[in-house]
Amino acid sequence: MSQTLNYTPVDRYIRIGPGAFRALVDLVGGVEVNVPKRMYYSDHTQKLYIDLYPGLQTLNGEQAEGFVRFRYDDLGDIGRAQRQQMLIKALQTKLANPVMLTRLPQLHEVLQKHVDTDLTFGELMAIAQFSLRTDPENLRMILLPGRFSGDGYDASYWLLDYDGIDRIVETYFAARSRSVSASPTWSESGSVRIGLQNASGSPDAAQDMADFLYHHGYSNVIISDDWHQEAAATEVLAQQGDLGAAQMVRSVLGVGRVSANSTGVISSDVTVRIGRDWVDILH
Repeated sequence: MSQTLNYTPVDRYIRIGPGAFRALVDLVGGVEVNVPKRMYYSDHTQKLYIDLYPGLQTLNGEQAEGFVRFRYDDLGDIGRAQRQQMLIKALQTKLANPVMLTRLPQLHEVLQKHVDTDLTFGELMAIAQFSLRTDPENLRMILLPGRFSGDGYDASYWLLDYDGIDRIVETYFAARSRSVSASPTWSESGSVRIGLQNASGSPDAAQDMADFLYHHGYSNVIISDDWHQEAAATEVLAQQGDLGAAQMVRSVLGVGRVSANSTGVISSDVTVRIGRDWVDILH
């Protein structure tokens, strides 16, 4: 882990086993997730059976494990990493319910069975209690920046962007006490790569936003497929972990809330998931 993060010192580690998702989801009584597409896969050797239909639904532990393990789409393991982030956010939202504090003993049993760590019991319980009290909106999940491999590789790999990792380390590890600001190059040239996902229900919303951004100097804009679930509020995602760039785009748009997760457009620096509030502003 230290090497992956450009040799950032790591004081403690938590390694989570594959059965943890199933156990935790069952512990909280299921989680609500919007399954983006039909997911079917059967593997008798692995005893893995995935059979999910699209739509908003409450998944039990077995279904949730299948949701995060499914990998047969265009994005392969990266798509699986995105779904893991979606499930973690849904799980953390459920865990944030004060009722869950009464289930700390059961949570400890799950952690003992599915987690390998060098934390002491006291440290682990302190982190668990802190997590239960943390606002889900403050949860930040970042896919390390990179790109899919191209020619010259026998298989598809995620090639890490080490300059991008340096920026993430600076933002989230070395500079926690400092305010996050946008890169001067991006703020001057508008070269930030912006991905748009329409979740507003209005078919013209993405093109309207692309035109608006172009008018304000941002020409590097990608209109991606519509998001699979309509949203009332616009969300500005720091897809590559750069909160400064996300805050900059949000200030230009004048709408949306900034969050750090990598469930947006893979090739973007910032993804704007367009909600109905953007349509309301235009009209």
